[in-house]
Order: sequence, then C-alpha cells, then structure tokens
Amino acid sequence: MTTKTLLPKREKIKSTAEDFADVLFFAFRYALGRETFAPQLVVKLIIKNWAMFEKFETEAFVAEITRAVVDDKYGRIRQWLLWKKVLVLAKVSSEAIEIMEIKVLQNERKKNHV
Repeated sequence: MTTKTLLPKREKIKSTAEDFADVLFFAFRYALGRETFAPQLVVKLIIKNWAMFEKFETEAFVAEITRAVVDDKYGRIRQWLLWKKVLVLAKVSSEAIEIMEIKVLQNERKKNHV
C-alpha cells in the first residue's frame, strides 16, 4: 500500500478575485508592523495584484500605513521602504510621503537613542 492511496484527493479551491483581495488585505494588516519576511512578501503580492483592488481598498491601504507611521507601528526603516512602494502605487502625493518619511526618521532616532 502506498502513501498516495491513503491521502484524499485534493479538490481545487473555489474562490474569486474578491476573496483573494480580502485575504491579501488581511495579510497586509498582519504584516504591517512586523519585522519579518511577511511585509516583503505581502507588498510583492499587493504590487502584482494592484489592479484588482477597488478604490476604497487602496484608500484603506493608505490610511492603515499612515496610521502605522503616526503610531510608530510600521516596523523599521526596511519595512517603511516597502510600505512606501504601496503609497506610491496609490498615488499619494510626494509631499505627504515626505512628511511620513520625516516622521519615520524621527521614530527611528527615538528607537536608537533609548
């Protein structure tokens, strides 16, 4: 008897683009603030699938990243650079990104002087 005969047959997952967008947004919220490989993978998937997101979803990405910067919960500089790519995709003004970047640098300075 082989192992293959003991395993049940796998069925294809039945999902829609909307389901995937929802799961990717949940993954984004999980990754935001993490200092792991998660932000890199999630941002890569967001960029590859940007066209599937509705306007309200892209605005939610921007709002969540902005809140994370203000609350110092974006991770570290490495993660900020990833989240910044999402802001650029969402066409956030360069002035707004610059202001967030200043806040990130202030946050990092505090972290390094504690």
